[in-house]
Amino acid sequence: MASNTNPAASEHTHVNPWIVTVSVMLATFMELLDTTVVNVSIPHISGNLAASVEEGTWVVTSYLVSNAIILPMSGGSRRKAA
Repeated sequence: MASNTNPAASEHTHVNPWIVTVSVMLATFMELLDTTVVNVSIPHISGNLAASVEEGTWVVTSYLVSNAIILPMSGGSRRKAA
């Protein structure tokens, strides 16, 4: 009987751990930089929209909550696509 195994599926591709490490570090740095920019811009957000600082803080809180929801979802969608 013939085996129905796919030879391409049984091959293991080697991934350089340094590329993965640098990619994760770059993504973490970009997320930190993006959050810092949003935090620093609270007075400008408040001033341009004629809002109080507390209302500007809600913008930052909403941004951080949306990131906390979207980031795990994007990682999960990547696993399903592979």
